[in-house]
Amino acid sequence: MVLLGQSSRPPLLAVPPTAAVDLLGGSGRAKIVWSQLRDGRDPFEESSGLGHKARHALELAFSAQPPHSLLTSTVSACGTRKLLLRLRRGDEVEAVIIPQGAFSTLCVSSQVGCRQGCTFCATGTMGLLRSLAADEILAQLHAAAAAVRQHGMPPLRNVVFMGMGEPADNVEEVSRALHAMVHPFGFQLGRSYVCVSTVGPSPGHIRALEPLPARLAWSVHAADDRLRRLLVPTTRHRMSELRDAWGETLQASSRLHLGYTTPRLHLDACGRDAPGEGRPRPHGGGDAHRRSQRRRRRGGQPARVARAAARQDSRQPHPLQRKRGAGRRGAPLPAGAARGGACLPTAPTRPRPHLHGPHAARQRGELCVRHAARRAREGESCKPRRSGEFGFGRV
Repeated sequence: MVLLGQSSRPPLLAVPPTAAVDLLGGSGRAKIVWSQLRDGRDPFEESSGLGHKARHALELAFSAQPPHSLLTSTVSACGTRKLLLRLRRGDEVEAVIIPQGAFSTLCVSSQVGCRQGCTFCATGTMGLLRSLAADEILAQLHAAAAAVRQHGMPPLRNVVFMGMGEPADNVEEVSRALHAMVHPFGFQLGRSYVCVSTVGPSPGHIRALEPLPARLAWSVHAADDRLRRLLVPTTRHRMSELRDAWGETLQASSRLHLGYTTPRLHLDACGRDAPGEGRPRPHGGGDAHRRSQRRRRRGGQPARVARAAARQDSRQPHPLQRKRGAGRRGAPLPAGAARGGACLPTAPTRPRPHLHGPHAARQRGELCVRHAARRAREGESCKPRRSGEFGFGRV
């Protein structure tokens, strides 16, 4: 077998986790390799836990060149840590780790620069240099995992695409990176903990986000069309057009409805409808919404209580409940009462005696040896009690 050069072999993060299983010769080896990547370690190191054959297969299939190099790591007073990374092609991107109690949130970049030109954003002044590949986006997550482990920060749980670049302009590579993040062999993040934020450049860009395995966030900045064009000079579409595109996207992805709250759409700046628009915002509700709709159709909570009370009043008594009536031990039934008639009042019954233990012995009129000796020492009567009697009586 010929060992290929480092430049001709793909980076490890550039290959989907399922494809790594075939290249490494088994799912067990792939799980070990990706567990090292999740912890921010280098699987090519001797301490990675791979055997000789697995390491040889790893070196044959993938490039051992590090996907990034850490230039600077700065931390603020609140514990937020910013990483400046240099990628293989020499470009520099930033990733930010934000600790939040028991977990941390990572903000990643999807492009070097940005073409949207937002007037309040420093990245917008750079212009678009290039879009990042999927492995370069995942390299930021790998570097953040190493920083979290090294500095003792809370573990990473959330990832937000709110760094440099516009994810909608690089949707193919963002989609590949997202699938590796949420894959059970990959970084094992929950889909509900990954969020893609976009300004929504056009209705077509918004509809292209529908298959992404993540939450979606719309950076509105301003609901007024005139003000939004001042903040985002590249805006070419009215808010009503973008809003309708969001509604179609949410309905296609989650079967949601207009007019209710959805967990997949968050308005970053303004939660109101656009001025002059009376139509509802694109929201959805899922199972909780469907249950609330059924309750509304049935009359709400008071109607449910009334129906339950009516069912209780009209419920026929169970035959076993009638057998516990006054005629249970042979007593005569009241006049006019038959076995198939109305339910008779139940008489209180004593608990059934246990099969073992001193309690059962007392109910049977017996006395165990241990209790007889204690009663004799305390001057109590050793006479066994009748069934149903409780408590100790003094002589």
